[in-house]
Amino acid sequence: MSQTAENSASSVNCVRIGVATHVTPGFSLVGNEALQDLLLAVDGCVESGDFKLIIDFSAVQTIDSMSISALMDLQDRLLKLGGWVKVLGHNSMIGEIAEITGLAEAHRF
Repeated sequence: MSQTAENSASSVNCVRIGVATHVTPGFSLVGNEALQDLLLAVDGCVESGDFKLIIDFSAVQTIDSMSISALMDLQDRLLKLGGWVKVLGHNSMIGEIAEITGLAEAHRF
């Protein structure tokens, strides 16, 4: 591990390991406030030059359509910068939602 940064206001942990940054939200992605907390942490990673993100959903119980759309937009944004987003640690319900919406294909669920 080379760098650890924790956004205490939003409980999103960002840790750079090798070439990728692991982003771990400690909450479900439902509602504008939760999504904004995640996006602020991701923006901080991108501003630091971290374009390869692994988002760990192990603490995420649910996800709404606004968050799904934001993850798809994030993938497009990072691809243009030479990076990517991968999502891991999700529960079966989020996995099913990802399959139905096409999020799984774009994010290697």
